[in-house]
Amino acid sequence: MYKFLAKPTDTRAGLLAILALALMAALAAGALRTRSSGQTGIESRLERVLSAVEGAGRVHVLVNVEEDAGVLGNKPGRVIGVVIVASGADDPATVARLAHAAGVALDLEQQYIEVFRMEEGWQ
Repeated sequence: MYKFLAKPTDTRAGLLAILALALMAALAAGALRTRSSGQTGIESRLERVLSAVEGAGRVHVLVNVEEDAGVLGNKPGRVIGVVIVASGADDPATVARLAHAAGVALDLEQQYIEVFRMEEGWQ
């Protein structure tokens, strides 16, 4: 009468596959994002450091991390680029200090770091 239903073994295999995918997604999200704002721990720490640079003013940071860099193994991903937006970035000397500080902090070459002036009124 119920021949159209899947076999119990098929159902278990499907459920296990769905659970495995959900676990991988949760691990990936947890390994890369640590704050409710969606900001990573490294971004938060870098913002605090860069905000202390002379002339920087308000600072926001985006760190681009290589996607397949061992998320399931809980290893941190490799940083491949940084965008810094700072209210004090209208001064070339401040831009240079911010880029240098980010490069040293992340062991990243300057060509992978961009610094932009923050738009007035932007938070």
